[in-house]
Amino acid sequence: AAALGVEPRDAKSWRNFITSLFDLAAKNGNVGIKQLQAYTRNLDFAHRPDREVKFSGALSHEEKIVFQDWVMHECCKQAHDRGWPHQIHAGTHNLTQSSPLPLGALAERYPKMKLVLLHCWPFLVEAGFLAKHKPNVYLDACWQTILNPAYMEQALSEWLGYMPAAKIMCSQDATSIEMAAGSIGITRRLLPQALVTQGRTWNLPDATLLSCASAILNNNAVAVYGVGMPCVS
Repeated sequence: AAALGVEPRDAKSWRNFITSLFDLAAKNGNVGIKQLQAYTRNLDFAHRPDREVKFSGALSHEEKIVFQDWVMHECCKQAHDRGWPHQIHAGTHNLTQSSPLPLGALAERYPKMKLVLLHCWPFLVEAGFLAKHKPNVYLDACWQTILNPAYMEQALSEWLGYMPAAKIMCSQDATSIEMAAGSIGITRRLLPQALVTQGRTWNLPDATLLSCASAILNNNAVAVYGVGMPCVS
């Protein structure tokens, strides 16, 4: 609040605060948003009118959920209007509440916001369903190779051939150089195996498989985030 010069107390000042925060982020080169709510609550963010929200003071658990819902939609409006992608953790933790299926409502309400579902395990089928049927939903298998390479194999088996390859990304989410190197090494071993299997199943030419590999490892992320350079297979 001190940095932005806005003290949020009610709906109007909170909107001003969030807009100022996004403006500052954009000024400093930000190209998207990310949130971690799946670690502490479900991903069903109801659209809340201002009158339902308590914006200050001591909040009960239920009031915090309502406030979080309101803030989520305000942030999604910003991402939608700015054309920013939105990364959301799904699965891997808090499994009783981290299914990505409720996020379909956000994808529909904010069609200019690319929704990138991170991790996704064990909700691989649910995440795949959203990516197939929602034009602005993408999947990133990051962390799967670190949890267990078998999860990555399972994800590729579920996703390839079901949804467009343009919807799949493989970042690392590593916390050290060694972890990143190991993760990308595993990814580069498992992805060709999965693509070759698909190629044999559907009689796909090598050029198509190479194009899919380039897309999944690099070009899809370039298109979603608008940074970096695409590579040519």
